[in-house]
Amino acid sequence: MAAWLGFTCRVAVLTGLVFGLAHGAPGNTAGTGRDLKHQAGHVVGGHRRGGLRKFLGGGARSLSCFSDGAGLFIQSLRNLRELNPGFT
Repeated sequence: MAAWLGFTCRVAVLTGLVFGLAHGAPGNTAGTGRDLKHQAGHVVGGHRRGGLRKFLGGGARSLSCFSDGAGLFIQSLRNLRELNPGFT
């Protein structure tokens, strides 16, 4: 178990370093400012379309929270089943 945890941590750190360095490479920042200015109106609210996209995004987030909560609840029930209450 500890070997898998160590392997997972190493892969996570390595992935973060590789993609962090690739994003910060000198050749990749040419159009960043232009792209941000172009998208600013959409973020602030100047773009009225995309209601379905916002609805689906909210639905995905709520479904994710629900599934996380359900998983924690099931794990708690498993732990309670194995708990010794101290009486018969």
